[in-house]
Amino acid sequence: MGSDDEFDQLVFRDGRLVTTDSKDAPSELRDPDPVTPNQETGFTVEIKPGALEVNEALADIQEEHGEILSFGSKSKAEAFAEQVSTAAGPLRIQAAAPNDPNDVDGYLLAQYDRSVKEPASTDDGTWTFDVGANLYGALGETVVTSGAKPPALEYFVKQDLGTDFDDLDFGLRISVNC
Repeated sequence: MGSDDEFDQLVFRDGRLVTTDSKDAPSELRDPDPVTPNQETGFTVEIKPGALEVNEALADIQEEHGEILSFGSKSKAEAFAEQVSTAAGPLRIQAAAPNDPNDVDGYLLAQYDRSVKEPASTDDGTWTFDVGANLYGALGETVVTSGAKPPALEYFVKQDLGTDFDDLDFGLRISVNC
């Protein structure tokens, strides 16, 4: 029976597409076309220092192409990040926030393990863990939703409103609705 393109399945091994001669016999690996920065426009990416720290090959790319790289699309930027990751440390593309002051569409960042269980450093019995945006968010959510009246949050609100509630006849009541 001949191959019916509609029902062919793609086979992947180690994150790479494998072609098949028969159903059970994967043959040669097929590399995607290499992506070169600054050959197309449409999606710009800024190389962040953390990416340079984990990926030595990226320093040569930055020297040749600059700190801001352009690609035809976000998917091409992601393919580039994956391509460079195979040579050294893992990288990822993160879209820039809509209110980001930089004139870029995204950032080329180090792909950190978000479940780090070992401290980044230990100094005289004090453990220091790397903190990222997810952890800041989780800590903030805990403070706000703890049910207690957190002093740091109360102080922030007082400063933000520019008044000292102790001088007023009413107290500050913090209510959080989730």
